[in-house]
Amino acid sequence: MKRALLYSVISLFLICISTNLKANGVVISNTSLVSQNTTNDTWQVRFNLTWNNSWKDNINSDAVWIFAKYKVGTSAWQHATLNATGIALGTGTPVIVNVSCDQKGAMVARRDFGQGTVTVTGMEIQWNYGLNGVNDTNTVSMNIYGIEMVYIPSGPFAIGDGNGSNSSSNSSFYAVTTHLPYTIDNLMSPNISATGDFVNPSSNPANFIRIDGDGGLDLNLDGVVDSTRFPTGFNAFYMMKYEITQGQYTDFLNALTYAQQTNRVNNSTNTQGQNAYDGQVGAVSRYTIIVQTPGTNPSAPRLYSTARPDRGCHMLNTADVWAYLDWVALRPFTELEYEKAGRGPEPPVTSQNMNGTTNNNNINPTLSGTENGTEVHNSNTQWGGINFNSSVSQGDGGNGPVRVGLLSTASGSRTSAGKSYYGVDNLGDHLYEWMVTVGNVAGRSFIGNHGDGSLHTNGHANEGSWPGSNGNTSNTTVNSMTNTNGCNNTNDAGGRGVKVYSQISNRQSMSDSWGCRNCWNNAHGGRGVRTAFNSEFGFSTASGSYLTINNPVNFEASAFPSTNYAWTFPSGSPGTSTVNPVNATWTTAGTYNISLQTVAGQCSSTTVIPMQVFTACVPPSNTSWIQDNTSYRRYTDCGYDPMRTLDGQTDNNQSCAISYMDCNSVSTGNPGYLVYDLGAAQTVSKFKLYSTHNCCCCCGPGIGAFVLRTSTSLTGPWTTRLT
Repeated sequence: MKRALLYSVISLFLICISTNLKANGVVISNTSLVSQNTTNDTWQVRFNLTWNNSWKDNINSDAVWIFAKYKVGTSAWQHATLNATGIALGTGTPVIVNVSCDQKGAMVARRDFGQGTVTVTGMEIQWNYGLNGVNDTNTVSMNIYGIEMVYIPSGPFAIGDGNGSNSSSNSSFYAVTTHLPYTIDNLMSPNISATGDFVNPSSNPANFIRIDGDGGLDLNLDGVVDSTRFPTGFNAFYMMKYEITQGQYTDFLNALTYAQQTNRVNNSTNTQGQNAYDGQVGAVSRYTIIVQTPGTNPSAPRLYSTARPDRGCHMLNTADVWAYLDWVALRPFTELEYEKAGRGPEPPVTSQNMNGTTNNNNINPTLSGTENGTEVHNSNTQWGGINFNSSVSQGDGGNGPVRVGLLSTASGSRTSAGKSYYGVDNLGDHLYEWMVTVGNVAGRSFIGNHGDGSLHTNGHANEGSWPGSNGNTSNTTVNSMTNTNGCNNTNDAGGRGVKVYSQISNRQSMSDSWGCRNCWNNAHGGRGVRTAFNSEFGFSTASGSYLTINNPVNFEASAFPSTNYAWTFPSGSPGTSTVNPVNATWTTAGTYNISLQTVAGQCSSTTVIPMQVFTACVPPSNTSWIQDNTSYRRYTDCGYDPMRTLDGQTDNNQSCAISYMDCNSVSTGNPGYLVYDLGAAQTVSKFKLYSTHNCCCCCGPGIGAFVLRTSTSLTGPWTTRLT
């Protein structure tokens, strides 16, 4: 399975001959300009697009991030601005194309469920050259690029994998006082901590932090979000499917000025054949980026090439990765997003790896075939992933990275391919990756802004709030929200190495001071993400997960940033709304298609979700029913096999229980009431109330006063039966 950044070149107002370019499974070919509108200052850019091993299912999908660079005459390359209008989907595999709100690129994905190769002929995007300051008659060259991404949907997820006694994975998160993992949702968490280096005591003496999934971080534990834009992982985002490859980084270098190139390589040699890591002739430690054509300072940049474009790119420090992500208009990801992308919505498993197992049998690959992008790992052994700084047998040999996605095949499983829950390759193995930590002040000042496609003149990322902004080297100093010098020396200022040993919750490297600009070695690579603009939304009620009549439902969009919201609540009150969040109520039971359209700048998105409104809260058949909020908690458990439904059927052998599970008594207190919904009128022969220690966190001191009431409706009236 091959992936990389690639491009086609076109020249405006000249004869255009486009060459098919292929690397790592994405091919952009036959690029041409087909229509110029001098009134609107736009060009239609037509091209063919294909990529392998694509999918869309009821969990998520992959996609390709498309963006363009242009230059006028012999000037420097600039990032092209795209319009949301003028999109042509072409013929072949049905796709959807969403231009980003900042107009820096477009996300292309399958329209329908399926898997396999996507092939589209005659796709068009619209370049607004007027917004880029280009004249109608300028001679302009353009490159079209594509990077494979994986969609990570919004929703709750767990951080940490402790067992209740201690933190199981090294430095993993845990809920304070319980050492248990905690689910990040749209409510404020209790105090969360971690072993090892976590927060700076001078700013947070309690050494804790609180997280509101769709709200941000509460840094001073007062219950109010202080950092509203820190990416917690709850909201949707796209993550690069693969680590940055040597082909992608070479393309990046070749679009920079001479001065910018000098700061983006370890060795700024200008001699043909010497590599960009240590200046030796040829490859070193499987690093193959070399000077193909020397440049002239400052007028002509060097031309770099690589013999192994599909191979993971190592020798990258944080400043290198940040610059690359800024240039492609992505952003760094946070360690919370890392855990979300790895585990998904699954419950934590102690010491679980990215591939879903607890097997730490990482491999040193034995390759079959020439390393030209078609090579495979020649073994059927089960593995947990690929070793950092692998010792490679056959192929080119040596120690270093291999082809990204080496273990993946079209029919391979998550376990065999070493993928994360959502299908991200090599997320916990192969190379260390730079990310943003919540473990210090500099990291927590990150606001999740995307790169703008341009760099500082010195070749550094120019984004405010990114770790190392304006050369910040202190992890106790907030990164600058403006950036005049570039992210030129991240040191320990918020950027850290990846969790190691493939374990999802292992934060061991989050306490390592590896952020320095001069840290290049065989194991350091990276990847980026882009916040998804979509119209996903969640809902909550005062009495549970189920929508019932006369019970207000709070709906809240997860899209950010959105400037307009258009809700539709069929048969509800209100029927429509333009505010977010919004409460809606129904007086009649039924199934209704709730819709939300969100709009921001050039982009919009619409989601329609059918929801059932009940007359009373009835749990689904044959499942445990769990409800959790700050008012009360209810949990029904019928322990016999097969478990009977709670739909009014009489069963003398059925024993059902409701228990209050006070796992977070410090923050939630005692429940106001517990509800056991029988679903219909039934004869109850026995009622027990007792304290128990039957799980790790249910350990109340005893039974206090209570009142037993019954009702034929969830909303009452209630009849007292026992006090």
